[in-house]
Amino acid sequence: MNRLQRVTGDFIHGFAPWTAWATFTFRRDVSEALALTTLKTWSQQVANGLHMPMAWAWEPQANGRPHFHVLIALQGEQLYPDETMERLCFRLRRAWHEQGDACGRSEAGVYDPRGGAAWYSAKHRDWDIDIVCPRPPVCRKRKGCVARRKRRQAA
Repeated sequence: MNRLQRVTGDFIHGFAPWTAWATFTFRRDVSEALALTTLKTWSQQVANGLHMPMAWAWEPQANGRPHFHVLIALQGEQLYPDETMERLCFRLRRAWHEQGDACGRSEAGVYDPRGGAAWYSAKHRDWDIDIVCPRPPVCRKRKGCVARRKRRQAA
């Protein structure tokens, strides 16, 4: 791991109390705009009407299709009553597949701070951190809302 990846991973790791990680693919070729819109729509569904920190990295698969590595930090109110972490991970995967027929494989798990997910995301040139917003047109946190953010260009 190079110094930039380590420092970036440290930043991502410390940005929020991450709850879960997920990896999402597409089963057919999609544009960058559709891929990002799909991720945004998925995140707003999962956020359950509240602001939710999310870190994501964009990585091309061997076939050229994009896939995402995502970290999310859910608050207590975003979890369903008596929801186990296993059930939460199932809900994250199901929500991805509900976004349309272009959505492919999905994996999700409980975030383990020792597992290296933040540093894995940092190895990619295209990554970002957003605050998912349930009501972008009237939100006071406009600068951090997914709906109002433009994707950071890779250096």
